[in-house]
Amino acid sequence: MAHHGLKGRGLPAERGMALEAARGKVLEIGSGTGLNRRHYPIGVKGIVGLDPSFVALTQASRSSAALGGDHGVVAVGERLPFGSAVFDTVVTTYVMCLVVDPALVASEIRRVLVANGVWLFLEHGQSPEDSIFKWQRRWAKATRLCCGGCEPDRAILSTIAAAGFTLTEVAAYYRPGPKPLSYTYRGVASPV
Repeated sequence: MAHHGLKGRGLPAERGMALEAARGKVLEIGSGTGLNRRHYPIGVKGIVGLDPSFVALTQASRSSAALGGDHGVVAVGERLPFGSAVFDTVVTTYVMCLVVDPALVASEIRRVLVANGVWLFLEHGQSPEDSIFKWQRRWAKATRLCCGGCEPDRAILSTIAAAGFTLTEVAAYYRPGPKPLSYTYRGVASPV
């Protein structure tokens, strides 16, 4: 169900825009079935997909083999099984709403990025409108139960900044759909 919802109207173009700045060795956290794979620019030197689902990574490996390889690692973002400063780019797309501890994931991303690396993100989260945010909080319990643990009311930008990043580019907007579920952040963050 979640896989199909993440292929919605306009999302392929948004994925392409979010990944334009990807370079070098890439870690994609929450890579799932590989929906981002075709949107990476040619200059990327390799992609490591990380996901807690072996089944999703198996499906992704079938499609990415036709697109030039890569490999998947079964793990969670809170405990990245890599050394420090090994990736040029880390990518998250619609992941930070699902992880158990977003602050820990952001800290781990900071740890595995090289000094001049970038975190590219496409996430939904807390609306700046109080009336919509109230609805996000009301809906959060239901979305956790029916949408794979999704918490649509998370403060994405402050979580990224608190982990030691500068937000160098940010676009924030409502995607088509119910406002409590569609406030989106697309951007680039660099380690401080």
